[in-house]
Amino acid sequence: VASENQTDTLNVSVLNDADFQVDIDRENSTTGEVVEGDTVDVVADIENVGDVSGEQVINLQINGTFSQDGPNVELNASESQKVEFSYETEQADIGELNFTVASRDDADTLNVSVLRDAEFDVAVDRSNSTTGEVVEGDGIEI
Repeated sequence: VASENQTDTLNVSVLNDADFQVDIDRENSTTGEVVEGDTVDVVADIENVGDVSGEQVINLQINGTFSQDGPNVELNASESQKVEFSYETEQADIGELNFTVASRDDADTLNVSVLRDAEFDVAVDRSNSTTGEVVEGDGIEI
């Protein structure tokens, strides 16, 4: 501001909006391979690297498709919080699954391989098998 006889200056700082960064905690999350039917746990650290407080819903996506809303996270500037998701795999999940934890500002992805549960068939050839009663200690042929 200036006039004929006076000048005044005011410095203004512009604050950055809340910015929620996502980092999956691979030490506390399920990694590598699981068998169908197993539960995959995904733990993520959410940090507000902005200059002001903010609030966002953190969600989980599997192979790019929305899976579940997580908590509504409210963080002050420079504050962080852990969020956890659990997903029970099923036969349709066999193969590679990409678990993405996302805020409005950022996302991080964890890859997990889902293996088919072991199955085998047993057939007994009765023509070569021991039949009748067996005495304790005797062998049985199947």
